[in-house]
Amino acid sequence: MIELRVLSGLHQGAALPLYGSSWTIGNGEENDLYLSDPQISASHCRLFYEHNTWWIQPVEGEVSQSNGAQIAMPAQLLLGHYFFVGDLALCLDAAENLWDYKIPAAEGSPASAAPPLPMTETKNSHQKKNKTGLGLLAIVALVLFFTLNSLLITKENVAAGQRIIPVNKTDTEDRLRKQLRDQGLTLRVSVNKSANELIVKGNLSKEEFFIVQRIINKIQQEKDPRYQIKNETRIYQPELPFRIVQISQGSTPNIVTDTGQRIFIGDEIAGLRLMAITNTQVEFAGDESIKVNWQ
Repeated sequence: MIELRVLSGLHQGAALPLYGSSWTIGNGEENDLYLSDPQISASHCRLFYEHNTWWIQPVEGEVSQSNGAQIAMPAQLLLGHYFFVGDLALCLDAAENLWDYKIPAAEGSPASAAPPLPMTETKNSHQKKNKTGLGLLAIVALVLFFTLNSLLITKENVAAGQRIIPVNKTDTEDRLRKQLRDQGLTLRVSVNKSANELIVKGNLSKEEFFIVQRIINKIQQEKDPRYQIKNETRIYQPELPFRIVQISQGSTPNIVTDTGQRIFIGDEIAGLRLMAITNTQVEFAGDESIKVNWQ
């Protein structure tokens, strides 16, 4: 499985599993990858997969290669190579790969503070003693000032990074149901309510499972954490009602079942139509799509 990883910014460490063929990135809630960093536009750019190649296309914001070269037209992306969306570093990579990327340090980092100037010596020791009390008071005042200032800055940064929007549980449920409906999953899952949480249940394909997980994660990041959404869906792998004992490819691909019946492409058996035989899978279509690995 390939995922889109966020390597810097307020959402550093976030990863979006990539199922489908097109994904949007931006500062708007409707995007597949939501980034609240101030330099990100509402509809910043679009990622898509076409002709076995990953592409990135700017929409409202700037996108650039790892060397800083601006991207104006759709540009090809390579797995394991980072690129920039605004000032944020992103990367496409396999989910099983380690997060081991060397991103150059941002320019313009504040210079180290200059060493304090030496105190001028006074000739009158009595004056020194009189000034000691004033010096101590000044130090205490400075310590208090910087402590309060640091607390205020920390509070502002946390608020900017989390972007919590207080809502009630009804709003959360409506939003969840809408996104499930938009993905065509209304008949595949159920949403049940309890005192402090919404519970999502259903038997799903692997792709559907990760779509539901992505929807839940996105809503939980944006909404009041007092209202939790619990994902109790599971990946369901349907089984064939018969056993395959022989697989042939060649000019007339076919299979042989445990009852000795030979099935060709397009033939039906037990309500399932044999659709394809590839180098790794046998594919059937019916009420549910079934793929059987054979190599």
